[in-house]
Amino acid sequence: MRHAPYFNKLATQYQGKVLFTAVYIVEAHAADEWPVGPRLSFCNQTQSVSERSDLANQFCDQFELQFPILVDTRENKFMNLFAAWPFRYYVIKAGKIVFKAEPTAQFGYDVNELGSWLARNVKL
Repeated sequence: MRHAPYFNKLATQYQGKVLFTAVYIVEAHAADEWPVGPRLSFCNQTQSVSERSDLANQFCDQFELQFPILVDTRENKFMNLFAAWPFRYYVIKAGKIVFKAEPTAQFGYDVNELGSWLARNVKL
């Protein structure tokens, strides 16, 4: 995930002010569901929370994630509640979503929007 270094940087910068947490959801490009080549489809869709946890740990190791990662339920409750597929990020304050990443016209995300939002709204 090319954005991991940026999120790690923000997590370090706002340590003690903002709790960064990732949630590992279903595989967006599972080889058995949407085979788009080994660069994107590196595993099959998980069949259990245990398998999903294993992949989440691999993700943390591979991208040197510097904040906690949680694992969605087998029923995909987080993904369905927050429309998180294939990738989305939020700021939640006092139980309310105060920032939600929206896809750009190019079907991606401008992760710099999160840094800008934090700079405007969180005192260091």
